[in-house]
Amino acid sequence: MTTSLNLTPYQGIQQATFIRMVFTQGGSQVVVRVSNHSTPFSLVESDGNTYSYPAVGTLLGVTQIANELKSSQADVTISLSGIPSQYMADIVANPIKAAPVEIRKVFFDTSGNYLNIAGNPILEFVGVVSNFSIDEKWTSYSTQTVTSTINLTCASTLAVLSKQEAGRRTNQADQNYWFPGDNAMNRVASLTDAVWDFGGNTPVSVLNPTTGMVVQA
Repeated sequence: MTTSLNLTPYQGIQQATFIRMVFTQGGSQVVVRVSNHSTPFSLVESDGNTYSYPAVGTLLGVTQIANELKSSQADVTISLSGIPSQYMADIVANPIKAAPVEIRKVFFDTSGNYLNIAGNPILEFVGVVSNFSIDEKWTSYSTQTVTSTINLTCASTLAVLSKQEAGRRTNQADQNYWFPGDNAMNRVASLTDAVWDFGGNTPVSVLNPTTGMVVQA
């Protein structure tokens, strides 16, 4: 349950964005943590352990996250700039889409000290990377130097769950595909041509207790 954050006692505050992403590289999971805070800072995550977040400052950008009473399906874009070209091959060669993403907002006082109050930090966004794009900018034509920016479009968990799975049919073949060993749909074929007299006194079709098949009465 989310704890309300009371900032009224403070005349001024600072805030920073902390991002945790999990990518797959060479068959292993690699956790990437970054923040736009001015200095490296450690946070306690959902597993109860403390992890350090490197400070990348203005090299990290995040679009506005919708703050609503109900959970929002709006996408969030994360921009990481200043990436040297030699690292871009590693980024493109490894799976990026569907990588889990968590975004937290952390509050500090005007001196940069962490506010040790209930509700701080706030888990603002949980989702996955749904798409990405890469922008390149020439910083030096003489030395052929390029600085790249990668933009990660992230879909919230609610948006992922709201997407309809196309091609799902109510027959045993599809049931075995999605849920191997589940025979919940094995009587669908026998029910297809069965005639039911809904509201009548005597059923037109009955179930054979031995075979489990529907037969005419």
